[in-house]
Amino acid sequence: MPHYFFHLRDGDSLYRDLEGSDLPDLTAVRHSGTTLARTLIGVGVMEGSVPLDLQIEVHDEWSNVCWSLDFKDAVKVIPPKPATLRTEEILGSLPVRLRYRRA
Repeated sequence: MPHYFFHLRDGDSLYRDLEGSDLPDLTAVRHSGTTLARTLIGVGVMEGSVPLDLQIEVHDEWSNVCWSLDFKDAVKVIPPKPATLRTEEILGSLPVRLRYRRA
């Protein structure tokens, strides 16, 4: 099975994945790379910043770049809704139901 390394690129700096992963094909590489980018974006959100200028760069076992993904392309950024949108609609659209009730 092919072995791939999911490096993190920040401008001119490359942070190397030292272990890599065995994956069957490029479809699996794209899925794993997208999931990794979204996970790292989520960590950034929890810490208060969104690192959309980073990139996942996938190399094969011979150091050839076989796929890359800019973080900005890993997520869909939804602009704020107009002020007319009600709070209940916003809370109701979240994937996780929060326990809020109007007082």
